[in-house]
Parts: sequence; C-alpha cells; structure tokens
Amino acid sequence: MKMNFYTTMVKTTLISFSVLFIFLFSCDTKNKDLNNSSAGYELIEAGELYISLDSLTPSKPPFVQLIKGTNQEDSLLTFYNVLNNSIYWYDLDRAEYLPKTPLVTEGENAIQRAVGYHIINQDSIFVYDMNRQKLVLINQQGRKISENSLIGDEPSSDGNWTYKYPFLFPKTVTGMIRHKDELIFAGSYIWAIPDRILDTFKFTVAYNIKTGNQKHYHTYPKSNFGSEFDWNDPFYTTVYYDWNPKEEKMVYSFPISSSIFTASLQEGSILQEVANTNDLQSAKPHSTKNPAIEEMLRHLIVSDIYQGFKYDPYNNVYYRVSLKGIADSGEHTDLSAKPIVIIIYDAKFNILTEKQIGLSENWNHMNMLVTREGLLIEYLDPNPETEDFLIFKKFQMTQN
Repeated sequence: MKMNFYTTMVKTTLISFSVLFIFLFSCDTKNKDLNNSSAGYELIEAGELYISLDSLTPSKPPFVQLIKGTNQEDSLLTFYNVLNNSIYWYDLDRAEYLPKTPLVTEGENAIQRAVGYHIINQDSIFVYDMNRQKLVLINQQGRKISENSLIGDEPSSDGNWTYKYPFLFPKTVTGMIRHKDELIFAGSYIWAIPDRILDTFKFTVAYNIKTGNQKHYHTYPKSNFGSEFDWNDPFYTTVYYDWNPKEEKMVYSFPISSSIFTASLQEGSILQEVANTNDLQSAKPHSTKNPAIEEMLRHLIVSDIYQGFKYDPYNNVYYRVSLKGIADSGEHTDLSAKPIVIIIYDAKFNILTEKQIGLSENWNHMNMLVTREGLLIEYLDPNPETEDFLIFKKFQMTQN
C-alpha cells in the first residue's frame, strides 16, 4: 500500500446523545507524553498521511473505510461527507479523488439519514439509514437496489423496539465487518439496562448480504451491567468490538470495564471474561441514581473510560483506546483534557505496552484504522495551515 506517508448525537425522537456529543466536539489544555512498555515493546509514531480536502469537506468525517484493491492491499480510502451527503473515494496510490457517491433523502433512492456504511465493491454499498432503522443496498451512483429493516419491520417511531433490538450509531471503530456472506456489527442499549431484558437483549447482529436474514448474538455481562448499575447514557453502554478471523471470535470492550470479553458466533454462546495482567481501573458506578448531566460529566472526567478496540491481523495483537481519568478540580468543563492511551495486548490478552499519544482535544480516535503499515488515528492539528487536510498519524509497534 503506497499511502504517501510523511515523517514530518445529535438528538432524535428517541434519544438525547448529550454526554457523547459533549465529548466528540470538545477541546481544552495539554499534558506530557509517556510510554510504558514490557518485554521491550513500544508503540512509536512513524509518519503521517495527508489527504487534501475540498471547500465542502470538513475534517473529522463521521465514518471512514479502507478498501483493498486487486493486490489485496489497502488502496482506497472512503469517507462520509455530511455537508453534501456523499461518500468520497480517494485513491491512495495516485493521491487523487474518484467520483463520489451521492446520497439523496427523497425519492425512490432516498436514505433519510445516512450514518455508517460498508462497501463490498463499487456496485454493492450497504448504507445504514438511522431514521428508518434500515440497511440499504445502493450502487456507486447512489441508486437503491434493496433495503431491509433491522428492527423486524417494527415502526422506527415506536420506542418498544429498543427493548428487543440494538440501537446502532456506527463510527469507524464500530463499523460493519465482512465475514463470509455476513456483515457483523454491534449496537447497544442506550439507557440503563433493566434486569428484565438483561438475559434477552442481544447487541450483535449478523446480517446476510444475500438474503437480508439476520441473527442476533451476545448479551451484556452481568458483572458490569443491570439495575444495580446506573449507566444511563450511550457513553457508558456503547459496545466496542472487532472480529478475530484467525480464531473466528468476537472480542468486546465496554467503556466502564477494564476487562475484555470474547465470544463465538454460535447460538447459545456466552461472553467469556478474559483476565489481563495489569492494574487497569474499571469505572465505579455513580454515587447517585439518575445523575444530572453535570454530575455525569464529572464522573467521566475522573474515570478511566475505554473506547475504540481493533484487532491487528498483521501482528496478531489488539489495540485499545483508554481515556485516562484526571482529578476533578472544577476547572474542566469537558473531556478534552483527558489523556489518550493506546494499550496493546497480545493474542492471549497480556499487555505488551501502553502509549500515551496526547490529549483528547487533538485526536479523533473514533477514526482509528489498522493497516499493514501500522495503526492510523486521525489527528486534529491546531495549526490553521493544515485545516484543509484530513490527517492521520501512523503508529507502529516495535520490539527492542
């Protein structure tokens, strides 16, 4: 893959994504970098990828997908532009754009609210329509081929479906995964999970791309969720995950738990907690029931919160994002001062190294991608001269 590296929610009728969006669009202060490693492993910054943006394209695209070319190397980078409702295609080898895929909100090809997508090829693009809770198949010109409900054809305006089907709000790190003839993706229960659905609510969907049939897998671990825990916000209940094709298993990370969980895509399979070998901290429950937004924000500031989670098939390791807790002195009004730490686990979930890459204000870590050449994370450069570029920092794991 010739990637030209250089050295140098919104409110819906159902949900208020209050704290989540405070985080996604926040900014503030500075902190020093650190790197803790064992057995000689390190995560080092090894270059940057600059992609020029036109005047209609902002940085921080809400969704990005890398696509392999005929040589099985990542050769196309695609991203969703919310300003003109289009999917952009960028040729990494030639450093130029291809014709974009327009999405429309009315007519026979309508997708009312595109959020995430998965590209099989140029004529098979699955787009998630959040307003209608449907997965829509289109071609590169934006023409609709088919669509299927993800909530059993129940009315999307009727909140009762949320007790049976996961709510999806895909980001790059929580995108759809192709496995044989299925797309696999996980959603979440967006409020505090009542005990009556704890054994029945399954958050992972396996969607057959040929038939549209769907299967649901895996429930929240009782050790961390249920009525005794007041995780009443999608910031706490979002499921982060990836697929390990070598072992054919899902690997899960939950924001409030330092543990990692695994499960196979088999009926009746149970999430298995995997112990790790360090002193990572799980978030403690709120001290009060139904906390106010301000109290919830303070709780997020002082707690270790875990987010993006990706498997690296080239090195057989896992990358996990940790937003480290900081002392709440009252001066912090958002999450931008929280240090971002990348934790690397081996195949047995032993920690190889931890790398603090900076503060939340300078990173859109929801846009995290694994390539043969390293881990890419979108960097939010404060330099105004770079505002017309989409920038990814590249990190590589080394062993001395």
